Amino acid sequence: DECRTLLTRVAGEEFDALPPEELPPEELPPYPFLWQLQRRSLGEMLRALLDWEIETAAGFVPVDFELSFGFPDSANQVILSLPSGEKLYFRGRIDRVDRSGSRIRVIDYKTGRKRIKDESLAGGEALQLPVYLLAAGSIFNLPQLDEAEAYAYHLSPAGVKTVLFSGKPWPQKERLLQET
Repeated sequence: DECRTLLTRVAGEEFDALPPEELPPEELPPYPFLWQLQRRSLGEMLRALLDWEIETAAGFVPVDFELSFGFPDSANQVILSLPSGEKLYFRGRIDRVDRSGSRIRVIDYKTGRKRIKDESLAGGEALQLPVYLLAAGSIFNLPQLDEAEAYAYHLSPAGVKTVLFSGKPWPQKERLLQET
């Protein structure tokens, strides 16, 4: 209850500090009433996420946010070697990384509907989570990715739906990724 009260207070303060007229034009609700509805929806989404975080923490603690990899000024390069000898270089920004002992959890926040299934590459259209696992393995010097997992958290006022891509068993998943 204390966490929810604090979240509600801080979110309200932040919403109040950003009046609608200061939003970029493409994000500006056309009527003040719509801004109030949007605030309410965002508040409900934040409370749903907080409830989810409390229920599923399982010893994981956030260790990094907005973690960049593969950019020219980044020391964290992520490379996937293909069977043909070609190399793919990836770059991106991981929303959040949590750790629990030797286990690692990569989290990507999404709004909208859940579109892919757990453990799926969706014929090459769902590469973000496995690439994030590769990045986390490289950045955190993980010898194997069997204890790593990547989640997409699909947020809505009704709650959090997840998509999981685990590192277990990584050698087979890496082959699938190379063949995709």
